[in-house]
Amino acid sequence: DLDYGGFKYQEQMRSRTSPPLTAAGIATLNYGGIYQHELIQAGIAYLKKNLPSFSRRRYGHYFYWYGHYYAAQVFFIAADEDPALWNDFYWPLITDQLVKQQQTEGSWQNVTGPGKAFGTAVATIILQIPNEFLPIFHR
Repeated sequence: DLDYGGFKYQEQMRSRTSPPLTAAGIATLNYGGIYQHELIQAGIAYLKKNLPSFSRRRYGHYFYWYGHYYAAQVFFIAADEDPALWNDFYWPLITDQLVKQQQTEGSWQNVTGPGKAFGTAVATIILQIPNEFLPIFHR
């Protein structure tokens, strides 16, 4: 739905949508070679509106990690067209949260889901994106 911007698993009216589903949907379009489309623009607008409050409410849940795994990729790719999406919106949002939430021994919590190894793995993937250490993030 272009007016709403959120992605769903199903087209039914009552099917739920969320920032993680939207980020995964946009990332899937990107993986298919689609970088400029009205659905992507609507989805990014949805994420900008909903991701900050979602992140505050869901930190420590695997939905948080799943959503940010895809959102980081979406905003990094979208920054090719609009660098402010990464530099002014996403990167400050996620780094602030990750720096504040890192545990003293270096891990990140995942209290609902696969555990701190999962949270830590996703956090470190996100934090390396600007350095393009992983080949999937090379430009």
